[in-house]
Parts: sequence; structure tokens; C-alpha cells
Amino acid sequence: MKKDSAARPGSQRTEHFIEAQAGSPTLTATAQVIEQLGGVSYVYALATDGETKITIQQKGHSRVAGGMLVTVGIKDGAALAFDPKGLRI
Repeated sequence: MKKDSAARPGSQRTEHFIEAQAGSPTLTATAQVIEQLGGVSYVYALATDGETKITIQQKGHSRVAGGMLVTVGIKDGAALAFDPKGLRI
């Protein structure tokens, strides 16, 4: 196992989330805060496990509102997982 110096336990890579598609891996979370920054929006959300915090980057102005359930796809082969010590698994 290699330690990724940029990895933090529980960290997520926002650029690897895509629109949810039938048959592909997905993640559902409840939007907590939406931050609009010009041409990019960030949705800060809590996964349905009640513990995992994720950040979803969207192009343009997000139509997501606080409290909404958001389901995103995970880009095949691009997602990275880390154990509690920050080691890539």
C-alpha cells in the first residue's frame, strides 16, 4: 500500500463524481450547504451512513438545495479509497 501525501482519512475526490447512470456505482447523500463560485458550485453533503462527508463539484449554478437527497455516479476506475490512517487501499 502506498501513502498518498495529499490524502486525508475520509477525504473525497470531487472530480470523480459524475451523473448517476443505471447500472453504475452510485452514492446518495443529503446536501448540507451549497456554495456558488461563479462557474462552479460545490455541494457539501453527508452520505446516508450519517458519517461520511463528501463534496460534489458541479459546473455552473447548482439546482440542489439544502436538505435534498443527491445521487451521484462514481467514475469507473477513477475513485480512490483510503483507510482510517490515510493509506490508499
